[in-house]
Amino acid sequence: MTVQVKEYQLQDAAAVARLYKASDPAWPDGFTDNVLPTTEGIEREMTEENVLNTYLAWEDERAVGFANLVQIPDDEKAGYVGLLTSDPEYHGRGVGRDLIRRCIDRSVELGHTRITLGTWPGNTKAVPLYKKTGFHWGPDQHGWNELQNHIPLLLTHPLTKGYFEATDWYACYKRDLSLGLDTQKRNDTLVFPYEWDDEAGQLRAVFDQRTKKLVELDTPDLLLMLDAAQPEMLRGAEQIATLRAVSKTNEPLTLAVAARDDGPVKAQHYEVLNVPAGGAGAVQVKLTAAAEKADYGAASLKLLVNSHPLEMAATVRVLPALELQMEPETIALRAAQSTAATLNLHNRTEEAMAVRLLVQPAEGLVATLANEHLHLAAGEVAGVPIDLYAAVGGVFPLTINPVVTVGEQTKPHPPLTMEVAAVAPAQVQVTRKEDETLLFTEDLSLSIAHKEPWHMVRERRTGKALLNQSFNAGPPYWPSPLDEERADIAVQQEPGSV
Repeated sequence: MTVQVKEYQLQDAAAVARLYKASDPAWPDGFTDNVLPTTEGIEREMTEENVLNTYLAWEDERAVGFANLVQIPDDEKAGYVGLLTSDPEYHGRGVGRDLIRRCIDRSVELGHTRITLGTWPGNTKAVPLYKKTGFHWGPDQHGWNELQNHIPLLLTHPLTKGYFEATDWYACYKRDLSLGLDTQKRNDTLVFPYEWDDEAGQLRAVFDQRTKKLVELDTPDLLLMLDAAQPEMLRGAEQIATLRAVSKTNEPLTLAVAARDDGPVKAQHYEVLNVPAGGAGAVQVKLTAAAEKADYGAASLKLLVNSHPLEMAATVRVLPALELQMEPETIALRAAQSTAATLNLHNRTEEAMAVRLLVQPAEGLVATLANEHLHLAAGEVAGVPIDLYAAVGGVFPLTINPVVTVGEQTKPHPPLTMEVAAVAPAQVQVTRKEDETLLFTEDLSLSIAHKEPWHMVRERRTGKALLNQSFNAGPPYWPSPLDEERADIAVQQEPGSV
């Protein structure tokens, strides 16, 4: 079978309509949403969709595959395969592969450094194809999964471009194609590794899953490795990140290294490193964790490697000295009934600490801790029962302030704040947050997003998601104006319904 990939033309609308109809059985719940595709509808969709390029795979006069490439709105260096489908009769014949490769080639032409693609976890037929074409599926993703592909950067960057000019990246790409999440770790941090082996030599590139930046680049000419001493650090603590550089040729390397970051992990450093031919060198950068906030940060470096710009960034998580967590996270409180929960405490330091807990419930809520004074050994985890009661329905803020003493030093700690919804029979409670509106019944909660049309229903007692639903309004379906515009959610309660 000879398949040709061509740019979509207006006269191809009828062929696309036939392809959409043929593809319907291969998609969960159908591909066309029970709306019969028409030539006129395809013409309108192709005119109004906000896409960069649309491609069709042809066998003779028959369209057997479709893919489009969309610009990610908030990242000019990233593209997204908005739709990829093929005629079920042609599954396993390389149609999807050729379409993806064309989208990657186009991303390279547009100067993208990565390309993404969405799929569902049960799409077992396609996942090996996606992996073989460079996409990675990270374990932080749930439901509809966005897969990441960093090959466009490697095909275009001056430090790696020469390797791929002499190598077929697809044919020489080494990858485990087994089903499942990509859970490889480097220094206890989730990464996406890429490896090639050819007559031109071996090339290995490792990207940090969270930062989407390189942490290791190993080519026939050089080796660059960025490592933080520890992947986690406490608020206010310091540690060292090290950049190692090796020249593998008879040419020296010159690296200008800059670190300037005011986020959760702070750094300020500038240094020029000269690596002799066939030699090695290193740059050490001091990292300081922000004292006021626990969050994910990174050891981030901007480099000039023989005058070629390159960014590297390794994830570093900033943790509080004392971690507080309520279990369950969402408390299913019924009006005029006591409910028990557990406040978990984790001493993340290497020293013992004394903790005094100050409970501040809003008026109308009674919160009683079984023990307000605790002594935690280094690394110890402890749970304290807490009893909650509200006489009437309502949504009540609850704050727990810990005062921590380590040695002779006593200082306040960031509080645990949460909302507790108490619901009386046949009533509904409503609370509004920055990104969502929440409705509570005795047994269920409904979350409605203010952006990106989406809602979720959970069982309050267990937190289990019973319904997770979104829709794309358009055209253009994505990116849609509704993804950026904030909606005002109006809630009106009537007898027997909301």
